[in-house]
Amino acid sequence: SRFDQDGDGDFDPEDVQIWLAENGWLGEQYRQTAMEKHAAKRRATIRKNILAKREEEMKKHAEEADANGQDPSFLDRDGDGDVDLDDLINSQVEGEAQETRAMQDLMTGKVTPMFIIFESGFVLALWAIMASVQSSKNGTSFLQTKGGLDSFADGMMDLRMASTSCNDYRGQIWRWVTYQFTHVGASHVLMNIYLNMMLGIPLEGIHGWWRMAIMFNVGVFGGACCYMVSDAHTPVVGCSGVWQSCS
Repeated sequence: SRFDQDGDGDFDPEDVQIWLAENGWLGEQYRQTAMEKHAAKRRATIRKNILAKREEEMKKHAEEADANGQDPSFLDRDGDGDVDLDDLINSQVEGEAQETRAMQDLMTGKVTPMFIIFESGFVLALWAIMASVQSSKNGTSFLQTKGGLDSFADGMMDLRMASTSCNDYRGQIWRWVTYQFTHVGASHVLMNIYLNMMLGIPLEGIHGWWRMAIMFNVGVFGGACCYMVSDAHTPVVGCSGVWQSCS
């Protein structure tokens, strides 16, 4: 216990810091640690009060259980014969989970997944319009035609590191995000929208639309990074990269 300088019940770097501030040549050379010493003792006092309060609550619960004729041993989660902080940590959490509350809010209409609806609707509409234009122009099947943002500038919005003639595209950083707005065929875009709905709606219900928007586009960038280290010679399109990178 003589090493426990701040009185928090354990030996840690703060104890060393306090000792150096009070003893010998180091204490004389580093007098600025006096303020740090005060802050360390204050933090130790706060921790000690929190632990004491938690243990007091556990003892109170045990006394109430004993007064009601219940066996207080049910509070002894770790089986050491004492009700302490470890039992509080190991105890089961009661109450409604945040995920359950988020799903209830979504089902009752209290929360609307605005970003996922916008993202999915935008990519579907963009593919449908541009695929219709491209299929009528080239005489190809509408359901199997590539359409989206890349239709406005062919080969400029998909994800690729180089062209077939070895032109370097690594500096075209917009590709790392814009590839999500192009899809090849109806099955491709519909599958990606299905993933958005199944995985994105619960996440947006918990985190909100703006956090979801940030996480989604970070995932799109993460998918681009995965592509760069795995298959950098094949052009890639589609917004499913966000879920591949997040998984």
